[in-house]
Amino acid sequence: MRYSNALEIIAMTLLWAAVLIGYDNAFNQHFFQPNMAQVQAISTPQVNLWIQNVGCSGKVEKTMQALSALSWLDKPKLKRAPETTRAGTEVHAKGPAAMSCDVGVLANVRDVEQADFMAIYDVLRPLDVVPTTVEFGGIPHFALQAKVANLRCDACDQATMHALRRSAVRALSPRKDPMGETFKWLDSKQVDLKAQMITAFVRFNNGAHVNEMVWALTQAGLPPLSIYVVLEEARAEIHHR
Repeated sequence: MRYSNALEIIAMTLLWAAVLIGYDNAFNQHFFQPNMAQVQAISTPQVNLWIQNVGCSGKVEKTMQALSALSWLDKPKLKRAPETTRAGTEVHAKGPAAMSCDVGVLANVRDVEQADFMAIYDVLRPLDVVPTTVEFGGIPHFALQAKVANLRCDACDQATMHALRRSAVRALSPRKDPMGETFKWLDSKQVDLKAQMITAFVRFNNGAHVNEMVWALTQAGLPPLSIYVVLEEARAEIHHR
């Protein structure tokens, strides 16, 4: 009886590895080449907005109509917060007078590939309405990719890295700890000077506070022109590690 030598064992191992990888690549496309349609089919991507003072200005209905005009967004649902006193206690009186001026809006994202979060700001700007929170979640792993202006030099690269950091600054959402850290959702970031793109990789199974990214980049002199959700860059980042 003849036993295989070391060279034959190595050759057989490499051959079987190639066969198995080829099989998975051919028949398990969801694992190797995930696309937005496949991910959205098993996920529930949502946008959660928080808008201060819009209830007191009588612009709630117009705000909902403006958001409904976004083709990639399902019909938004309105949520209101209970009225609170200056001491922070809830007012339990009934009727319109008991409703808060601040409102929340929740909507499913119908087409993630077409979702541009800057469009939310664009449709609300004519109403002089600015959401304090724009949170996106519902996809296990994704990245936000921002096309920005003025990203043309190494100093801009450094400014971006400095802006997108976890920092003990005043939180932008009223539902957060006023002295809490921002960018807790951020895993890593990448800057492409040539394409003028900034990619923020989101921690696994976390939502992203888009408003933090918009505010930070604007303060750094790099106002975002668009912010889209991407999957391929997030996958490449995982394999790169």
